Amino acid sequence: MNYPFIDVDELIKLILSSKKVASSFKHGDVYYYILNVTSKINKRLISFRILEDNQVPFFTASGIALRLGFAVKFYDWLKENKDWVEGEYTK
Repeated sequence: MNYPFIDVDELIKLILSSKKVASSFKHGDVYYYILNVTSKINKRLISFRILEDNQVPFFTASGIALRLGFAVKFYDWLKENKDWVEGEYTK
């Protein structure tokens, strides 16, 4: 089964649109986001590494989408931009 890679700029737009991010920073190829919640840092921290061509793996991006509550927007973006629906490419 082929899973799409997600453009890092699009993922960042979706993360910031969730309005749950308190701060963010980048170190090398890794992005870090600290959330606006009062819990331990391991529960508040989201991090991901970009791969070649500014891409993020599907499972990393979908996990972030579920955690921050924008899964519907994320899957709509996949359908519109990657022609990907319910586990497979549509074309």
